[in-house]
Amino acid sequence: MNIREHSKLARLLIEACGGLDEASAHCRVRKSVLSGYQNPNDASTMPADVLYDLETYCGRAIYSRALAQRHSVQATVSALMAVSDLDMSASEISHALVEAIDPKGPGGAAMTPREIDELLERLHRHDAARMAAIEAIRKSREG
Repeated sequence: MNIREHSKLARLLIEACGGLDEASAHCRVRKSVLSGYQNPNDASTMPADVLYDLETYCGRAIYSRALAQRHSVQATVSALMAVSDLDMSASEISHALVEAIDPKGPGGAAMTPREIDELLERLHRHDAARMAAIEAIRKSREG
């Protein structure tokens, strides 16, 4: 999230509290500091405790909901990227295993030790990508 987005959310939250005077009366920072949070040219962003106090006061999860939604989108993208890294289909794995185990199988020739090593490496990469996809999906459900 960039500073402009943070500034906009701060402005919306402060407005929902009734403005700078009202918001500053319900959190630990002064009016001038709150004003800075709304300014896209000011690099400061609203601390979590101030955000919590103001959202509690106004009764609306303006800023935190936007952060949560952003996190959910990022977790979903991570899950999709992890799934796309799965470079071997189940049928490719089955076919390769048959060739590795039975030289008289569909391929008709025994795999060389180098080919078996390459197959094992692909299987390890596939398994790592599968596990990364599972973890990304779990995180997206928790997020």
